[in-house]
Amino acid sequence: MPTLIYCTGFEYGLAAPVNLGGGLCNAIGGTPVIQNTVKRTGSYALQIDATAATEYFRVSVAGSPTCLVGRFYFNYHSISTTGTRVFPAETAGGLVWNFKFVTATAKLQANISGSGAQLSGALSADTWYRIDFRFDCSGTTGTLDWQVDGVDQTQSTKTSMTPSAFIRFGLGEDTNVTTCTMYYDDVAISITSGDYPIGAGAVIGLRPNADGTHNNAANIMEDSAGNDIDGSTYFAFDKLDEDPWITTRDADYVRQTATGAANYCEINFADTAQTTINGVRAILQWSGSGYAANNGNTYILDSDAQSTTVYSGDMSEPTAAFYSSIQVAAPAGGWTPAYVNSLKCRFGYSTDSTTDPYWLAIILEVDGVMVAPSAWTPKVIMVM
Repeated sequence: MPTLIYCTGFEYGLAAPVNLGGGLCNAIGGTPVIQNTVKRTGSYALQIDATAATEYFRVSVAGSPTCLVGRFYFNYHSISTTGTRVFPAETAGGLVWNFKFVTATAKLQANISGSGAQLSGALSADTWYRIDFRFDCSGTTGTLDWQVDGVDQTQSTKTSMTPSAFIRFGLGEDTNVTTCTMYYDDVAISITSGDYPIGAGAVIGLRPNADGTHNNAANIMEDSAGNDIDGSTYFAFDKLDEDPWITTRDADYVRQTATGAANYCEINFADTAQTTINGVRAILQWSGSGYAANNGNTYILDSDAQSTTVYSGDMSEPTAAFYSSIQVAAPAGGWTPAYVNSLKCRFGYSTDSTTDPYWLAIILEVDGVMVAPSAWTPKVIMVM
């Protein structure tokens, strides 16, 4: 079972993703779109649709590890310029390694800092391909191992390489003459060498679907209309289950209007249909009623009473929605569907509600497979 540090299928569906709070990504270039027309699994996928312009969705890799393992699915409709970097990995100072698209032959090219270029077989437009990779610079020589749909490709190497700090989906400044339409879905990232290849999988979104047991009191945890959340007449789950998410705070949220360090709302999530689980990521959308400092807490709990903190701190952001996320701690015995289905969220616990913290939406993104891998067939959507 992989030890994931990140996974996403872009299942929150925020049409115009942003980097506010860092929970979705750490940087945006241009206007990437999360859309529901061309996707591999689930309900959404990332679209890069650039016309001679920079456009990307960039994710930071904590600690700049010397080994980076991953899987993503890639689908191109059109790419105008040979050498377009469709998936680069970077440090703060620049490019480390990348996959390029060679327009003349419709092949992917694996490079480490411009060296050791190796080519895949030809790819077809409007078709989903699984790309598995492992970049290891723990020794004196950096190595990039990779597969396309489970088929080993020729390793790329270069001496004296540095670790990756970021991965980028889409086009950076070095490819700003490219016109393209391409898509990404079902991303999984690890820093454990033995996890390569992660292999086939899908990231499915689980939204809130019921209230759990609240610990509330009068005029503390309320809905946006001022009703006390009680789980029988006034619910919390249906205030945080937006599909898709939107970039502005709407009139559908839960707020904490008075200090209550022990007060919280509890919500449950829809069950997963996946039979094998690789990892779970929790993503929270939050805001506040004013600029004066406040605080709030959001936790994911499992059936072992193990807790993962999604966000804890100041939520005084009244002008826009902010985002926090974390990979949920795996149970000691490893992930199972039953364990995923035991997950619940508790939020509230404010010790400073000078301004009200608002909880807008939450989702669990679960990476796994729907049936036994040998029988699983990915969905291919053609673009005309």
